[in-house]
Amino acid sequence: ILRAREKPSTWGIMASSILVLAEHWEGHITEATFELLALGRELADATGQPLHALLVGHEVKSLGASLGKADKVLCVDHASLAGPATNAHAAALAHIARNASPFCILAPLTNATWDVLGLLIAHLEIPFLNFCHDLMARDGKVEARCLLYGGKMEAVAQAPAPALCGILPGVRPAEKGRS
Repeated sequence: ILRAREKPSTWGIMASSILVLAEHWEGHITEATFELLALGRELADATGQPLHALLVGHEVKSLGASLGKADKVLCVDHASLAGPATNAHAAALAHIARNASPFCILAPLTNATWDVLGLLIAHLEIPFLNFCHDLMARDGKVEARCLLYGGKMEAVAQAPAPALCGILPGVRPAEKGRS
């Protein structure tokens, strides 16, 4: 088991949720988001924490209604977030995530989020578990099963909460993440 270096958190004293970054494309929530909502629901139920979804973009508020597996949808809607504005998205996500004090943040690993995640982790200064295909909470830490080398190797990694988790597509059936 790999363990991230312990670093005192500058976040809230107690983690309060499981946070899923909701990805959307051309006016629709992506399948990857529904997969993360299914995984997030499992983790939220196991930890007794609520599941929150974070939706960032322009004219996206109406998309929040389709995120029914989430207990709460947080939405940042602003014209500067239209299109692939990587820096603006990372700053908005970091601001909301920091205020939400999540146990962990689940982010889809897709072409649309790849650049944002690198900036987001720099903004947040928290551990980043990447290429995850399963998550659990163990001893107050986030434990991830991660696939490496194109799926030829699996590693189990632990990080202190809060942690950002880059989740591979296909981790759960998308149907389980829908309302």
